[in-house]
Amino acid sequence: MSALICAAIAVVSLLLVGLLWPYSAVSYPDGNVGTVEPPTVGQGGSITVTYPRFCNSGQDVLIDRWADVLVDGQVVAAFALPAVEFFPTKPLGCVGPIEQTVSLPNYVVGAQNQDTTFRLRLVTTYKPNPIRTVRVESFTEPFVIRAN
Repeated sequence: MSALICAAIAVVSLLLVGLLWPYSAVSYPDGNVGTVEPPTVGQGGSITVTYPRFCNSGQDVLIDRWADVLVDGQVVAAFALPAVEFFPTKPLGCVGPIEQTVSLPNYVVGAQNQDTTFRLRLVTTYKPNPIRTVRVESFTEPFVIRAN
């Protein structure tokens, strides 16, 4: 009976460690909202997104990207952008500020080809161990896409 209890404690302990460790291997310690330049861009244009700091302890990450349509500050639709995957060969630690240039596809435009407010939403997914998947979301400040 004691062997069964010890085995149960061991299994529960392994599950807890798997579900909690490592706690925050990928993060935006100075905030997960990036600035955007320029604040207004033409359809199919490029923006530069800057985050204060990004930390990665060496995790492979998949970044799903979305262009959210904002109306009165609320998300009413989202355009899927191509995902990006990174496979670091060593722990990166923290870097910042980190700048990324994002080319927006021509199909990212407002209804009836009107100027529309957008924001980028990045969902970074990583697996720190075999039983845990972690999602970290980050956003940009709102920006306007002018229709052509």
